[in-house]
Amino acid sequence: MKPEAHCRIVVLAGDGLSTRIVVNALRKRFGEVTVLIEEGESASTFLRRRLRKLGWLQTAGQVTFMLYARVGMWRARRRRSVLLEAF
Repeated sequence: MKPEAHCRIVVLAGDGLSTRIVVNALRKRFGEVTVLIEEGESASTFLRRRLRKLGWLQTAGQVTFMLYARVGMWRARRRRSVLLEAF
């Protein structure tokens, strides 16, 4: 299957540093990129929906991962600053 010469790229994401990095990389490689920024939902709304759909065990696993990811992001803050300064 051949890639099309002109493709349209649309990014749906929250407003944040990682979104800007990805969008800028896509623009460098492919040109025009349409970005749709969505508003985040509250943690309580997210957790209530997850509990209803997935149950306690899977929701607890997701919450644990979210906490782990936040700690990892906090610990990587200095390294991220160094990498961003290189651009």
